[in-house]
Amino acid sequence: MTITPPLFVRTLFHRPWFSTAAAVVFWPLLTLWTWKLLESNPLPEQLNDALSTSDLLKLILAKCLHAGVYGVLAGLAWVWAPRGRWQLVAIGFLILHGIGTEIGQTYVPGRHGSPIDVLIDWTGIAIGVVVTRWIKRDSTPA
Repeated sequence: MTITPPLFVRTLFHRPWFSTAAAVVFWPLLTLWTWKLLESNPLPEQLNDALSTSDLLKLILAKCLHAGVYGVLAGLAWVWAPRGRWQLVAIGFLILHGIGTEIGQTYVPGRHGSPIDVLIDWTGIAIGVVVTRWIKRDSTPA
């Protein structure tokens, strides 16, 4: 049995505007993500209070957010970057961004950089690329 992406997702990749839309979403999302990663208190106070009952839950959600956002960024980058070498450059940029933000966190009061977070970021990037390639591969022009 072959699993294929939903039709509406597959057809999006062949819309003329989709690559531009991916770029328009990518840059503000990357900017927002960088800002939150380098902020001393990245969670809103109310959300932090709601999650304070379980440090394990907060840790799991934070790591899933790391992987998820980098996965989305990788998928967007893979879509908007011209095929071939430029896609690899865009993914390489995200890989370096993951390292850079963790280094940057070592200079932020109350934060610390973590090699584990870098590996989680990279896992998210890999998943984002694999899922995007899977969707594109199974897509047929609409």
